[in-house]
Amino acid sequence: MKVVNKHILNQESTIVAPEFDGYGNENSRIIENDQTFLVRMRPLDLINESIRYYGFNLAGAIDGSRSILGNINMPPVVVIPQFDVIWFPCKSHKHKDCVWLAHAHIVDKEKIDSSRTKVHFKQGHSLILDLSLRQFDNRMQRASELHLQQIKRRTGKFQEFSLGFNILKDSGEQNYTVNR
Repeated sequence: MKVVNKHILNQESTIVAPEFDGYGNENSRIIENDQTFLVRMRPLDLINESIRYYGFNLAGAIDGSRSILGNINMPPVVVIPQFDVIWFPCKSHKHKDCVWLAHAHIVDKEKIDSSRTKVHFKQGHSLILDLSLRQFDNRMQRASELHLQQIKRRTGKFQEFSLGFNILKDSGEQNYTVNR
């Protein structure tokens, strides 16, 4: 098994899960494409270091997400802003068994039972989480909304319906009348 001291999440990173060694040290199990390896960093530290690598920090990413989505618990975060790479925690990051998932790699999910959900990823991987389908859908929805808002802000495509125009075709005419 490959073990590294540091790692930066990238567009191919899919899952960051906690894994404890024989001495009780918390490490991060990474799934990237068809590889898995262990990083000698706690998942929260790995997420923070990755966000810092791209010029921000976890506290700022959480604050930014909350400014977009509202004051919610366990917000998704933008890890790589230039590519709209969004990650979200499946539980509070304060829990030792908190798994982080890359939003863009998730293709499907299925209910296992009332408290477990199986998540399917683009690469063919799957992961069973101790999370109800409803809870998982809620976290996915938030990540999707953050992703959509990031795209809108980057492309400048905002629509303020209250500031729009009313466009009406004149009766029996070929022209349109435009009113605010």
